[in-house]
Amino acid sequence: MSGGADKMPRYSHRGPGTAPPDWEPDEDDVRRAQTPPRGGVLRGLSVAPFAIAAAVGLIGAISWVLVIVFGLGGGQPIWDWAKGHTLGQVLAQVLLAVAIGLLPVGVTVLASWAMVHGFRERPSRFFWPAAQVFWSVLAVGLVYVYRARHQWLDSIGLNATDWWFGFCVVAFAMITAGLRIRAQRAGRTKDS
Repeated sequence: MSGGADKMPRYSHRGPGTAPPDWEPDEDDVRRAQTPPRGGVLRGLSVAPFAIAAAVGLIGAISWVLVIVFGLGGGQPIWDWAKGHTLGQVLAQVLLAVAIGLLPVGVTVLASWAMVHGFRERPSRFFWPAAQVFWSVLAVGLVYVYRARHQWLDSIGLNATDWWFGFCVVAFAMITAGLRIRAQRAGRTKDS
């Protein structure tokens, strides 16, 4: 026989139990087994902004409990404030406090889901384009807030360094989402 027809087929890539009993791995098989899957670094870097968002949301949720519920930081707990106010005022403030508390919890849950989903080797086809649109809209919003409401940022305790850190994280997220989209299209990673 000529060409490659006389060579024995390779069974090393087919999984356990499919190789013949006398099969031994060669140097190429050992090297392939020790090589990490392609795209692992990009996958890790691309979900880092989601991890940061989840951490910020968790800090916000804990802060909400400490400040609003327990009254730490010079304030008073919401139940102490409620004494002496009408039922309508109390109900409005409780609903506002719950809405404010649900916001960081929602950010934490959504960012954690995105982090886990985005780290997969094969996230859904539309995940990274949707993530890039999300981060892009957030970047435009950050620029608008910085330009139009500069005094407002100072009044809530954010300085230029905080804003730039947030903007750099968002820009990094946009770039890594774009890289994941390119890798997905080119087939360089196992994303589909």
